[in-house]
Amino acid sequence: PALIIKQVSNGIIALPLSSSNVKDESAPYIIKIPKIYGPHFAQMNRWTSIYRIRLLSLFRVDYNNKVGSVKPDILLAIGTALKSTGLYVE
Repeated sequence: PALIIKQVSNGIIALPLSSSNVKDESAPYIIKIPKIYGPHFAQMNRWTSIYRIRLLSLFRVDYNNKVGSVKPDILLAIGTALKSTGLYVE
């Protein structure tokens, strides 16, 4: 699974998710996702690193499959991490 951050003209910007434990949970580029809201997602901690951000083709997205959502504070944490690491500049 992945979090779709934004749709752009030729694809989507996405953050892949992992259920593996991370070595340094307190690193500013690691985001913990405690729950994905949706009927098809197991309740477990997931993690993402903003350094794994990817531009993917729209053809790789299956809109007919499992769709979930995260709380807004997760998206705010991702935005803060992007700014603090210099990957996003206003």
